[in-house]
Amino acid sequence: MKLRARFTYLLIVAAAMLFLGAPVGSAYADGCFLCKPGSSEACKHYCHYRGEDNWENRQKCQNAGCDIGGTASCPSAANYKVCYVENGQILDYLAFRYGLNWNASDDRFMAQ
Repeated sequence: MKLRARFTYLLIVAAAMLFLGAPVGSAYADGCFLCKPGSSEACKHYCHYRGEDNWENRQKCQNAGCDIGGTASCPSAANYKVCYVENGQILDYLAFRYGLNWNASDDRFMAQ
């Protein structure tokens, strides 16, 4: 009986450690801005960003041609026009990793 109680105790402790050690949120969240009518053709309905809903991501979506009208979850249907903007830190890493020349000022990769 003591062996069964000890085993049960260890299972409870292990489950608690897994639960407490699990990440609460992801490092990068995805989100979308609703684009108002009159936005560019590529951003006709939504602008997809990576990271937080902040001024930088709003500015990137506006630069992509989205006239922001609000926030929403990103659609998965094929009949929506969604433009994508990325976090510069991710692109800096990819440029370094694959030997590309990343120009962060205009969000463009250039061949070396």
